[in-house]
Amino acid sequence: MQSTLRIILDAIVRSIVSLAVIGIGMNAQAVWTVIPSPFLALCGGFIAFTWIFPTFWTCCVLGILGTPSSWKSILQSLRKQNTIKQHGLSSIFAVFTTLWQGLIFRPFHCPKKLRTRLPQWIIPLLFRENSVMIPPIIHSSITLSVRNEYWILVNGIGTNLTMAQQSQETIQRLFARPCWLYYIPTNSLWFDLLYKFVEDRLGWTKPFPQQQQQQQPLLFQTLHNAIVQAAAGRYERVVLITHASGVCTTLQELHDMDPHFSHLLQRFLEVYTFGGPKVPHVGAYLEHLVNGRDSVAWWGVLFPYPRVWRNVHGTSISVNGRLCKEPEQWGHLLQAHYLEPMIEKGAFRSSRLNAFRNGQAGTRVFQLNSSQ
Repeated sequence: MQSTLRIILDAIVRSIVSLAVIGIGMNAQAVWTVIPSPFLALCGGFIAFTWIFPTFWTCCVLGILGTPSSWKSILQSLRKQNTIKQHGLSSIFAVFTTLWQGLIFRPFHCPKKLRTRLPQWIIPLLFRENSVMIPPIIHSSITLSVRNEYWILVNGIGTNLTMAQQSQETIQRLFARPCWLYYIPTNSLWFDLLYKFVEDRLGWTKPFPQQQQQQQPLLFQTLHNAIVQAAAGRYERVVLITHASGVCTTLQELHDMDPHFSHLLQRFLEVYTFGGPKVPHVGAYLEHLVNGRDSVAWWGVLFPYPRVWRNVHGTSISVNGRLCKEPEQWGHLLQAHYLEPMIEKGAFRSSRLNAFRNGQAGTRVFQLNSSQ
């Protein structure tokens, strides 16, 4: 009993110290943004250590929501989204729904009896949605020139269906490829962050091995079928773009299910992450695209002392794959802080993912393996 308490206390202390390191580091970067002076940046870091709570939380908010200059693009992208308009709702209500779902904790699913009686527009406001697989968007304004590849997007924290489909559409336009969406509903941004911290960094909610496959059966089956079809010659590659660490369990289960299937993963699967989620390297290629001032990414691939931050299982932060970073970019939201900078500013030019833009062929899998 004492040993267990000691392990838990050690994990909590390490987390507190690590969060302090993140606050100091992000504050120093914030000072550097305004005044590019190493001395003043160092002073800013020490100020963060002295005033850890206000400075840490300010940097965390900016590290998730981005600087005010990016907020306008967030609202514009929501107002342009057509998904909610399908129910006859205005763009203003679409923005309201997105903000509501991002802030209000909704732990329960809608009972079947109520689902047929309540207006459809009110259900997402009161109840949590189910995970769902959404097919590619087919529209005359979207050119899909490459069809021999299977792409799938997994949305991240604090993302409702409106935002997820906006990112799905952007990816299709950016890369000229049909892209499926595995939608993971949000339980509000603050709860998603809390759960991610408790699960990833404290290790208190790690699922039992026999439950891993059941965590995301739709994603598991979809990826399994896509890899099998790639092996049969239908697809040249299977590309998984993820903004969520929840795919870790599914990928590991796919890798462990069968040695032959593990070999197929290493031939056909390419994984690209945004925002630094924890993902095992089980495929042909793994790359992390992160903003240097993304506070959620600092919990993972950007943390400067990964061996120090261990959870209750003694597991430290492990970084697999290639890291592609935009050092001065703030924010964690996929659409506003990752995809739009790729379009408007040419961000992440060194990423292999960038080679797929506008329907380009990219790098072949055997070339990826030979270059690593």
